[in-house]
Amino acid sequence: MSDERRLEILYDHYKSVVEHNRNNVRYRYRYLFYILVVMMLVLLQTLFPKDTQSFISEFLKHSFGVSSSTNFQIVETGLLLALMLLIVRYLQLAVNVERSYPYTRYLEALFNCLGVEAINYEGKRYDEKYPTILNWLDVLYKVGIPLIFTLIALLKIVTQFPIDFVMFDPISVFDIIFAGVIILFVGLYWLFLYKFNKQERDKTQQTNDTPAP
Repeated sequence: MSDERRLEILYDHYKSVVEHNRNNVRYRYRYLFYILVVMMLVLLQTLFPKDTQSFISEFLKHSFGVSSSTNFQIVETGLLLALMLLIVRYLQLAVNVERSYPYTRYLEALFNCLGVEAINYEGKRYDEKYPTILNWLDVLYKVGIPLIFTLIALLKIVTQFPIDFVMFDPISVFDIIFAGVIILFVGLYWLFLYKFNKQERDKTQQTNDTPAP
């Protein structure tokens, strides 16, 4: 196989990887929007349950002529389930985005070995020193937003206590479970970031310590 054909195949693969990563970033933004909407509903239902229920009932009555007799506790649990699923998917996309950059840099290194130095935008951009605002945004995405997820989940758990085991509603168990899953996945995400960044730092250190031939 000629070098030109190898370059063509490698470049097609590189474009596919970059496009896949950009799609993941777009989906991550989209899921974050969905999460914020559902999280706001969960927060309102948690902090102001009577006002929220009254507002929903009045809205249904005036907009659709429906006299609502909905069990709002089931609605609240359904919202929490939706929030949990959205957060899990969001964190999966975040992990995929983080994993893609080292592989992109690897592909760009292959191009450099083949004498093509112009293809270095994606990995080089990620490695270069960011402006301060982008560094803060990076911290927000990796720490701030997951921390908000955790605080909302903790709030849901705290609002279930103290538990009256005589009058205890089994639906509350699902609220605690769903909130616990959110906390678990945020913890796993932070653990992934710690191990991933440590591995990348170790690779960089090994490369710097390797003497040039």
